[in-house]
Amino acid sequence: MIIAYPIAFPVACTLNKLLGHALPTMYSHSELMEIVSEHEDSEHSRIDADEVRDARDPRGRVALALERGGKVAALVGYDGGALRELASCSVVVPATLAGATSTPHVEGFHEVYHHLICERLRQLVAAS
Repeated sequence: MIIAYPIAFPVACTLNKLLGHALPTMYSHSELMEIVSEHEDSEHSRIDADEVRDARDPRGRVALALERGGKVAALVGYDGGALRELASCSVVVPATLAGATSTPHVEGFHEVYHHLICERLRQLVAAS
């Protein structure tokens, strides 16, 4: 790195000025929906109208994944809603003993589940 720095840094700065900075790799929901809409309207796109509709609705995304042979695990709260019934398996964050459930309560449990799932996947990949 030290050897390439005197050449690489000025070239990178010049390219940034000429071409602009790289596009972000993370998109908000509205940005992603705009990208999907742009591709929907393109004559060269392989996205069809059903896929666009499904991409905009969580239940549609689950149905599309199942149609294509996928399995869907849903992390839901409260009573689980429609996703609880559609998904291959569901983890429902129940109400508290007092009977109350709040979004922060549900999201807190979801964070723990995400970490547990990712850790197990890491272990499985390391063992293979």
